[in-house]
Amino acid sequence: MPAARTVDVQTFLNEHPFSRFQWVIFALCFCVVLLDGFDTAAIGYIAPSLITEWGLDRPALAPVLSAALFGLAAGALSSGPLADRLGRKAVLMGSVLIMGAACLMSAFAGSLDQLVVWRFITGVGLGAAMPNAVTLMSEYCPDGRRATLTNAMFCGFNPAVSPAALKTMRSTIRDLGIRHRTQMTLADIARQINPLLRGWIEYYGRYAPSALHPVLRHVNQTLLAWARRKFKRFAAHKIRASRFLQSIATNNAELFVHWRIGMTGTFA
Repeated sequence: MPAARTVDVQTFLNEHPFSRFQWVIFALCFCVVLLDGFDTAAIGYIAPSLITEWGLDRPALAPVLSAALFGLAAGALSSGPLADRLGRKAVLMGSVLIMGAACLMSAFAGSLDQLVVWRFITGVGLGAAMPNAVTLMSEYCPDGRRATLTNAMFCGFNPAVSPAALKTMRSTIRDLGIRHRTQMTLADIARQINPLLRGWIEYYGRYAPSALHPVLRHVNQTLLAWARRKFKRFAAHKIRASRFLQSIATNNAELFVHWRIGMTGTFA
């Protein structure tokens, strides 16, 4: 009886040209990542409209943004064991279905609570889709082209912050009135503003942190205006006030979330 032939799949992929089927896998995974990036950016475009149409205060949208983040974490953590048991293709298709259905239902949400729920479910789908798309693409790639093709697939992800979202974030900082609240200390300001900054950085800054630099620079300039009002010796000395805050940011980078990621040199 002839011995059964054993085929090493990775060796087979390495020795054969990239097939049409593999290009189809690449295209489908690219589309999944593209949808992930589109959904990440879309909330920034609709946030100003929600504030206007629903009559919301800007801080009221924080749970909507946070819900997607918690969903992303839940989806990413749960999808790995499920994919090992059910297969990556099944979990990927299921996660895209969940993501699409929840995203569609978000458009019909009639209240903020409903939108939070649907955004969380959307996040679960997004969090499960991304790692499985990456892994599936990697499994179908020859060793010599794996890094190139995986990085090319990620070109579909473009979570840019919209101009409307940047304007909303800057308005949120202005509405806090920090520059006029001279009775507060820097620690008090940090406790108030860090939850907002942390949410924005985690949501928009996962893959393109530089997109948030205008907002984080605005925060530093707000702190500069606060320092010049609080301390009389800086009232007519912008450069001295800037150096004062620069020194604090260098020595106490843990005070503000954005200082921890290096945004400490934009006070002037």
